[in-house]
Amino acid sequence: MKVCRATVLLLLLTTGIIHAQSSSGRPDALVLYRKGLYREAEKVTRLELKENPKSMNAYTVLGWSLLALGKYAQAVQESLRALQISPYDNRIVQIVGEGYHRMGKDKKAERYFKEYILLTPTGRLIDEVYYMLGEIYVSRKEYKKADIVFSAATYFNPDNAMWWYSLGKARELEKEYKLALQAYKQAAEMSSGSIEIDKGIQRMRKIIEMQ
Repeated sequence: MKVCRATVLLLLLTTGIIHAQSSSGRPDALVLYRKGLYREAEKVTRLELKENPKSMNAYTVLGWSLLALGKYAQAVQESLRALQISPYDNRIVQIVGEGYHRMGKDKKAERYFKEYILLTPTGRLIDEVYYMLGEIYVSRKEYKKADIVFSAATYFNPDNAMWWYSLGKARELEKEYKLALQAYKQAAEMSSGSIEIDKGIQRMRKIIEMQ
């Protein structure tokens, strides 16, 4: 039985034998990134930027890949270059903020996280941005601010146990023990059997009983 060429190509694509490629014949950088092939994605995006130095999509995948590889300084450097081309690209703004945060430069990180929130109040990474802001405020012992932004993180992603646990921790440090207990209980619903969460619940119950 004869099989037409189009049918063969379709079979190859659906079975994954042919991988997604860009129009230039290179592998698609975003596909590589999503597969966890960060070094390969970095290489492809750098080639793309040589051909098109103003490609914000290439800069975005490059920044994500560099963050995933722990190359935070490079991620910031490349993304700041991208912001000179497109100052209000929220994806790039988030990358700069996260890069600075991972480097411990939280004053600069805070600026970019707040800018991301202004640019895209319901953006895809909004809960992560609020969470990282919370980490900054906890490190500064600004627990009320941490409570506010961790609460925002749980609002946008209520199924993340870490967000609820961090909210509970901030409230505990804030001495809002009943509210902390509520947050720890929410975390327990998302991640049953967590030793740290269970310890938090027990601590709050003991403190509340003694009040």
